[in-house]
Amino acid sequence: MFYLTRRTKVVLVACAACAFILFTYYHTSTPAEERGYRNRWSSPSHNERIKNDVKDVPEATSTSPPVPTSTALCLGDDCFRGAWAPRQTPYTNIVELRPWTGCPSPPPAAGARSEKDQAEADAKRLLDVMNWEWMPQNGVLQIFDADAFVVRLLRSPGGLIIVGDEMSDQYFSSLVVKLRRAGILMDLQDSSDIPYIHSYILNPDDARAGSLVTKANVSAARATRPVITLIEDAFLVSLEELKGIAKRVGAVPNYQNWVSPLPLAENWPAFVETAAAPHKGEAEALTEDTILLMNTGSTWSREFFTLLKPRNRPVDEQGRLTEAYRQMVRIVGKALQDIPQLSVYYRATTPGHPNCAARSSPYLNSKTAEAYERDVVGRLTKAVSSSDREVKLKWDWDLFAVHNDVWRRATSRFDSERETWEKDVKNGMLHPGPKKGKAKWRYLEVWNQTLQRPDAHYSPPTDCLNWCSPAIFDQWTTHLNHILQLEGPKPGTSAEKDD
Repeated sequence: MFYLTRRTKVVLVACAACAFILFTYYHTSTPAEERGYRNRWSSPSHNERIKNDVKDVPEATSTSPPVPTSTALCLGDDCFRGAWAPRQTPYTNIVELRPWTGCPSPPPAAGARSEKDQAEADAKRLLDVMNWEWMPQNGVLQIFDADAFVVRLLRSPGGLIIVGDEMSDQYFSSLVVKLRRAGILMDLQDSSDIPYIHSYILNPDDARAGSLVTKANVSAARATRPVITLIEDAFLVSLEELKGIAKRVGAVPNYQNWVSPLPLAENWPAFVETAAAPHKGEAEALTEDTILLMNTGSTWSREFFTLLKPRNRPVDEQGRLTEAYRQMVRIVGKALQDIPQLSVYYRATTPGHPNCAARSSPYLNSKTAEAYERDVVGRLTKAVSSSDREVKLKWDWDLFAVHNDVWRRATSRFDSERETWEKDVKNGMLHPGPKKGKAKWRYLEVWNQTLQRPDAHYSPPTDCLNWCSPAIFDQWTTHLNHILQLEGPKPGTSAEKDD
């Protein structure tokens, strides 16, 4: 028999307690897929625990959608708090979604499909992704009305201008298709002055266009100018501004020779300023703000922004990248803040889901999504080769939320400065000089909404960052339309009297 001293007994008891705590923590807080279970909802006890935690939101597989606490229209950020529910009138045939034909469906474990079978699987996957709709927790969203949306854009000098990287391009394309599906025909009108700018105007031969112009109570000349415009600019600042940022933060030795691997529309803020200004004789009719919908997210990573000098520790590299990002935000804010009759909406960068192929339906709600999508870098680099790990680390998916917060704070600050300026001018404390006004700023919080949709990415498991068009993008258009329609025509305008 072994004799144990009092100290040894204490140590053994403490070790046993620690082991029990670690075991309990691991089996109650670690997502099932990280414990080797592909189907996260396979455990009845796990389902019951989630139900007990979130009693007001049913399972994502439920046939009954969550009931909003109010039937009134949702306001502000409340519209972005909620959950995805099964579509009340589901799509049953891909014909209903034309011209969309499908989204890539992962090949089966048994082997490759025939071309016909793959097309059918892709179509089914798009139907599955589309058969969910967003339900705000408090209030409801207005049903999208394509005519009302376009009329609102016609009542502004520049309509809707979308600027950003590849995902903004994808959203733009989805919006064009959505309007065409609603019967609104538009013609492409590329800018010859600045590359990477693409605009759509109403088709002059379409009778519907004349009806929309009449409904908007604007001149026929307004119909010859863009309704929606895309500006392809991955970093939002010019090449020289990028090099200046890098020089201040710490650039690579040959930074002056650096060439952007992605599109840059040089001096695009000047284009926006011109587009947002009413033409002569149109100021009375074009009283609404031009809308600028903006984002830059995944491109601000060590994969694409290779101007910064490498450091010994990744955390130091990321810290300098975030400082570079902050400087970009300040430059963009300064370039846009003095443009009158402009409303700037910064759309949050959406998350990547490292294991997006593991789910075929949304999470129950944001709380569940946050629990299962922790440690994005750890899951992204799990069980990969060292070379692949280095590549994926430089995607910097863990900085998306950090950089979103930079913009969230900046838009709040920019708009607060605008309000102070307007108040001082109104009270005679400040002379506006040549300035006719300042841009309004708003942050669109789509992060948690998209965090709940690992199933909706473009091509699991190879692309878990981009989205399967048009599901998520259509939802953004519904949100934007809701915001614009709530604002309504400015008091006393001809548009308000006509309505």
